[in-house]
Amino acid sequence: MSRHTNLLPQFQLQDIYGARQLRDVVITARERVFSAFDHATEVGLDGQVRGAFDRIASAGVRQSDLVRYVLRHRMQPFVSLTTLPSLPPQLIALEKYVYRELIAELHRRLVELAINGLVDERIIWHDGCAWNVLPDKLTEYRARQQEVTKAIKEERRREHSEQKG
Repeated sequence: MSRHTNLLPQFQLQDIYGARQLRDVVITARERVFSAFDHATEVGLDGQVRGAFDRIASAGVRQSDLVRYVLRHRMQPFVSLTTLPSLPPQLIALEKYVYRELIAELHRRLVELAINGLVDERIIWHDGCAWNVLPDKLTEYRARQQEVTKAIKEERRREHSEQKG
């Protein structure tokens, strides 16, 4: 945590997001957690780095350790001041550097909420050695990512052909 985090006024996620908006942004945070599992690597006995498949061994045993791991390794921002639906009065007119801390704190809380939900649903768990994810859930994540990639490529092709045409 930064030295400025204590300058943030107290707030709840419900102060910023309605129920539907909160659900949607937590779904995005869950995707970041799956991305962390998808891109996790480990060093084998031969010293070679390889994909860890459906486990993260280097995150620590607590859920808060996994939150930090996800934030550090797989975090493309999905919250910004321009995407926030509203700010409660106590979060308006803060210093600019405090807004950076607000966004970081929102990311942390949303990833934590996503991880808590995944643990409660028994989709992810720590087995004493590593964090694990159900392989079929990771396969579903990869299929969603392939669909997104395919849609982006099709959109780019369409834009490119319109520019030529």
